Amino acid sequence: MILAFLIQLSNHKKTPQSSAAFLHFIYDVVLKRLSVVFGEFLYRYYWGFYHS
Repeated sequence: MILAFLIQLSNHKKTPQSSAAFLHFIYDVVLKRLSVVFGEFLYRYYWGFYHS
């Protein structure tokens, strides 16, 4: 996960025109990863709590 992200980071050409799009890309990826991890954590926590 992190390795693929770093590869995309190094392959991206840092031009002024694409910096805003790249920041949006980073924000989008981080937000999606965090929401997936957090959602899975909450799901497992509540599933174990209510079905113990």
